[in-house]
Amino acid sequence: MRYKNLQRSFLLKVGINTKITILSMFLKITSVEIKNKHI
Repeated sequence: MRYKNLQRSFLLKVGINTKITILSMFLKITSVEIKNKHI
């Protein structure tokens, strides 16, 4: 049971980290596109 709980928490942490990285990358791309449009 403990092993399953650890695995679940690890997967949740990884999922949150991947979501944050995807969001940051998306924000960077959008900011670059906005800068290019203004120029």
